[in-house]
Amino acid sequence: MEKSFNDKMLTNAALLFVLVIIGSMFIQWILAPSYSRTNKSVHEKILSKDVLILPWQLKQMADDESIKTFTAVDLSSEKLIKSDIFKETIQIPLSQLLDKDQIKKLKKDEKYLFFADDESKTMMAVHLLLAKGYNQVFAVSNDAAFFEKSVVGDFKPKVAETHGEKARFDYGRFFSNESKGKAGTVSNPKIPEGSTEIKAVAGGC
Repeated sequence: MEKSFNDKMLTNAALLFVLVIIGSMFIQWILAPSYSRTNKSVHEKILSKDVLILPWQLKQMADDESIKTFTAVDLSSEKLIKSDIFKETIQIPLSQLLDKDQIKKLKKDEKYLFFADDESKTMMAVHLLLAKGYNQVFAVSNDAAFFEKSVVGDFKPKVAETHGEKARFDYGRFFSNESKGKAGTVSNPKIPEGSTEIKAVAGGC
């Protein structure tokens, strides 16, 4: 009789323990903030072009040193970013971006500028991270070589009009066509927080 009573007590204690664990997990799930975006919000972010940083914006950020508040992310397997004007530079090959040991290098409260050997790769990386709930990720237009030579070096934004992928691919129009069946209106890109606004730049892109 005593053994049966002890077994019943142990069973009840185990059941209570399991219920407490499940209850704690449920409460945490209810209270935890959402770390991902809906497809609609990602789509709206892409169309706004706020995620694409143009040459004149990069030049301005470098001149006023606000670029030092950003971490550069080199998406190549070989080091492309040699400038030391950023807060820091980290290298994460695009093919490994969502790997657990790589994505944990990116903090959601930090600001990032993504570079690659062509613009479509930076846009792809930013879109993936937007869907993961990262809000301060920006794709640098054109490619890393253009940034090193024509932004940090001798500023030549006009080069982007005849060279580089941005001259050949309009992301805003592409996504507008996909959703509306026709070209949509795309707003002007914004400079990330921390940069000042300029009204005109000679020879702008």
